[in-house]
Amino acid sequence: MFGGNSNWRGPIWMPVNMLIVRALLQYYLYYGDSFQIECPTGSGKQMNLYQVAGAIARRLSEIFLKDDQGKRPSTDHTEIPGGSPLERLPALL
Repeated sequence: MFGGNSNWRGPIWMPVNMLIVRALLQYYLYYGDSFQIECPTGSGKQMNLYQVAGAIARRLSEIFLKDDQGKRPSTDHTEIPGGSPLERLPALL
């Protein structure tokens, strides 16, 4: 990065997103089911804030979960000849 703090390009976003999820849950406790927003934007589907927080949390966790081919989106999908024993370990946070 050009002389700046590179944290804005990566590690800072997981904690910021978790703060947003937590805030949405707090707002849900106040507004309840009566307050609904469109999520995802442009879908026409209305969700309450609890459902929105759950959708964001699910998408955040999917970054570290293995897909159908056993790969994690958080890794660069570099093939290691013969496989790697580290692939069998849980994701490190």
